[in-house]
Amino acid sequence: MRDTAHPKIKQYTDKHTGRPRYLVRYRKPDGTQTKKRGFTRKKDAEDWLHKIESAKLRGEFIPVSAGRTRLSELYPGWLAAKRVHCTPGWVVDLDASWRTHVEPRWAQTPVGQVRAGDIQEWIAELSGQRSPTIVIRAHGVLTGILGDAVRDGKIRTNPARGVKLPRKSAARSRYLTHAEVQTVAEASGHELLVYVLAYCGLRWVKRPRYGCGT
Repeated sequence: MRDTAHPKIKQYTDKHTGRPRYLVRYRKPDGTQTKKRGFTRKKDAEDWLHKIESAKLRGEFIPVSAGRTRLSELYPGWLAAKRVHCTPGWVVDLDASWRTHVEPRWAQTPVGQVRAGDIQEWIAELSGQRSPTIVIRAHGVLTGILGDAVRDGKIRTNPARGVKLPRKSAARSRYLTHAEVQTVAEASGHELLVYVLAYCGLRWVKRPRYGCGT
């Protein structure tokens, strides 16, 4: 290994190919020294070092090792958090979505290697096989796990944000005619209540039995 013009960049010979490669030595925000090797060009090494130093100044530095965390390692913690404020039925559906659609494609992928383009391809493939509701739920699971990775400083941004999703078809509404409302009211034995609900816009307020709270 020999010095180059830049004191933090060293050139070395790859043992497998015999070709020159470049290594970058740098310090993490806590002061410990580390390195990254394998750059084929000195310029690539310099550009990477510049990005690292800029990220440190902005307080956005993320260790290379953090991005090696696999999605399968983050999933249990994400689901456990959902159990706190989601209904049991919704948690079951989220877990089923992970196991059926998300896990086969993403479980062994390091979070630092997840790309928006790859997610879009996955969404397109899944859309050809499943309904928009199922696709959107699977995307929500992936987005949530990657969101935890951003929060924990493993990646800088969430690559699942902004991905185009299939649209749900709007369900056709069915409204009663005046004659039908009258028929229901007379048959119910609670005419006044039926008329109030039908024409005054009042609705029963109930605690959600399915989904997540805010």
